[in-house]
Amino acid sequence: MPQVVPQVIPDIYDTVNTNYVGFASFVVLIWDHIDTFADEASRINLERETQRPLCARFVKYEGCTVAMAVEVVGLMMFLRIKAIYPNQRWITMGLATLLLFETAMNAWLISRGQPVMHNPNSGVRACSMIFDPSISAAASASAWVPLLYDTIIFGLTLYRTLPPILREEASYIIKRLLEDGMLYYRITLNLKRAGEQLNSDDLSTPKSLLFDRKKRRSGQYAERHPSFIMTLPLPSFPAAIVNPATGGTEIVFARPSPVGTPLALDERIRSDDTNPDEDNTTTLPTPLHIARTVYAQLVCRIFSRIGSFLPPSSSLCIQRSHMKATRSSSGARRAKVPLRSAKVARSERFDCQQTADATSTGNNGAGFATIPVELLSEILSQLPRPVDPLTTQPWHVLFSEADAEELYSWRRTLLCLSQTCQRWRHFFWPELWRRIEICEPLFNEKHEKFTRTHPGGEGAIHERHLNVELVRQLEVVTVRGPYLADHVNVINIEIAEFSLKRVLVELARCLSLFHNLRDVKLHLLPSGAKSLSNMASLVHRVFSKYRYPQIRHVGICDVSFPFLSSCSEARSVCWNLRNSTPWEEPAKSQGTLPVFPSVEYLRFSTPFNRNLEDIACAFPNLRELSLEWRGPYLWHEPLPGLDFIPLLTRLRKITVLSFTYIKEEEVKRTFSNALVGHMRNLQKLNVEEKIAVMHWAASLSSVRPTVIETRCLPPPRRNH
Repeated sequence: MPQVVPQVIPDIYDTVNTNYVGFASFVVLIWDHIDTFADEASRINLERETQRPLCARFVKYEGCTVAMAVEVVGLMMFLRIKAIYPNQRWITMGLATLLLFETAMNAWLISRGQPVMHNPNSGVRACSMIFDPSISAAASASAWVPLLYDTIIFGLTLYRTLPPILREEASYIIKRLLEDGMLYYRITLNLKRAGEQLNSDDLSTPKSLLFDRKKRRSGQYAERHPSFIMTLPLPSFPAAIVNPATGGTEIVFARPSPVGTPLALDERIRSDDTNPDEDNTTTLPTPLHIARTVYAQLVCRIFSRIGSFLPPSSSLCIQRSHMKATRSSSGARRAKVPLRSAKVARSERFDCQQTADATSTGNNGAGFATIPVELLSEILSQLPRPVDPLTTQPWHVLFSEADAEELYSWRRTLLCLSQTCQRWRHFFWPELWRRIEICEPLFNEKHEKFTRTHPGGEGAIHERHLNVELVRQLEVVTVRGPYLADHVNVINIEIAEFSLKRVLVELARCLSLFHNLRDVKLHLLPSGAKSLSNMASLVHRVFSKYRYPQIRHVGICDVSFPFLSSCSEARSVCWNLRNSTPWEEPAKSQGTLPVFPSVEYLRFSTPFNRNLEDIACAFPNLRELSLEWRGPYLWHEPLPGLDFIPLLTRLRKITVLSFTYIKEEEVKRTFSNALVGHMRNLQKLNVEEKIAVMHWAASLSSVRPTVIETRCLPPPRRNH
């Protein structure tokens, strides 16, 4: 709103009044100062002071500022060590005690500080602080205590960061921690040289506060010039140049213990000594104390009503309550939880109070806490386990809806068991994370509570969901609960193109932390032929830097074939090959197709027109081979040749599956005879039983081969 122009007389009147009020206030302020001159002058020491008392007061303030700077740096180093050792409380408590002792020692020494005395005839006018000469023995603690503290900090930093760097598994944060720690300790060694004991016949002035920047002379030079100390400039800082190309992954986890993230952890934390919760920030109470809570008493009372728990003839059945979901106008899902009646709530509170009064001693001697580990193992064995991602069933290639339902039920059951009590959580929570499985069938409306999906449409499946959920689960087992990394046995994942490079780099690093990993199934989802080639080359660049000797069973697709080169000790391979992989063709043309001598079982899915001689050369020591031929729904031409079989001299069993319907029986009979003939020729080289199995599609509508033909060739008898 614009201002209104005032009239002439009121405008002049208001301005004059404003000036009068301001001048009157200023006059009152001046009068107040003048009126108290006499009182203020009586409190001022008008005598001329010498330089010595002024210096004596000043030097202690200077010492306090230096001590505060040192303690602040020490506190920063303490917080860094606490971050990379989140579960070792004895380390943090020891460092905190040493830091408090250092602070108290410096404060006491500063309180006894005094200025340096100079000869009046020398003409020296200076003001510097030294500790009381009567406590010269304790004064050296101002140098060696911080040096001891910094040495411990540097050693702990090296112990945590150096092993993953040597194994080439460290992230950018780990490298920066090591570089900054070495730089800080180098500067500390250059500066903290003032705490050495002086000889009793040394006439030089005592050492000053915490940092003495005066270079010590040799013994002979000190005798010639006992009171002369030359001030030298500080040594130059060493430069640390960080190559931005080695900056590591840009995947950001939700506030990890900055461990190494994925932390390349060398100390394996046992699950019985560590909180199995995801956050790993608080220590849960022991099972002995859980009985004091109302929740634990309620659980114990429910268990006492159950009676005999899990008889041998029955299996564990856990009912899952499905929450009804409705959609609001904005599309968000809201769960409707039925409210209990007031009568039931009062009854439960009364039961809990009675149970708490009956066991007021807090001794959890009944209920879930008394179940032995053997019975818990029996409970776990009765649970229906999900299908193995590398199952021996030849036609089980991709993750289906039935597999997703089975996996959802299994994980939901273990999650409920792990939330029963603390003792059960220690047992069932690691079992829950033995498998990391991220596949498209899990991202539908039925299983939305299993994964953390993102809003993006009515039942739509977005490729980013797969990668985001994979990163989240890797964060749980490597950052929030590092001890869970030793329990991971199976990884069955599908990765889309969303932020592919970052996800692959983080996955490659995390796989090296899973020392008990045995089964890995890696399936990439390209969007086109061009992305197929790019993804294959990216997989080759990322995984060529790592080796995973702990992996025994591998499942790969067209573009993830380079991952197999990193699994040097793999025994079985499931390879779903639709066409020639973009990475394989240039290698085959150059004659450098990798050879995998350790692989003994190969399940290979390929089109009819695929030449398999190069595959036989890549896997020369196969004992079992399963071929899945896929082609048109109806096949009239002769079946492909089997000239590659003589190259597999150690082959014992071969299984051929035809998903294409072949109407002519003569074609199938000719193929069977040729297969048996090749196996007989191998039996002459290696005298052992040979098995040939053929699965044929019974009709055009059959999804799986149902007609099975088996030929067993026993070893020939030797004539004595």
